Amino acid sequence: MWNEEKEQQSYFYTGEVIWKWEDNDSFEFITYRRTIGDYINKLSDCGMLVEKFHQLKINYEVINNEEELLETEYPRIMVFKAIKIY
Repeated sequence: MWNEEKEQQSYFYTGEVIWKWEDNDSFEFITYRRTIGDYINKLSDCGMLVEKFHQLKINYEVINNEEELLETEYPRIMVFKAIKIY
């Protein structure tokens, strides 16, 4: 899923990730990694107060591939409830 560079495999890596869905695809996807703190701080910088935060935990009875393993180790879906305070 990620390039072989060890830095990108760290939760704390924040930056661009270029990847292909299949190895033989002629196009690439560009996504950006951020920490949960990055999201919370950006909301705060915009005058928002985070009231609630939820992460969906994915559980598989049997892990069948590397993508499912990553889903169990890193939050895939995060939901913030925030209100504008100023």
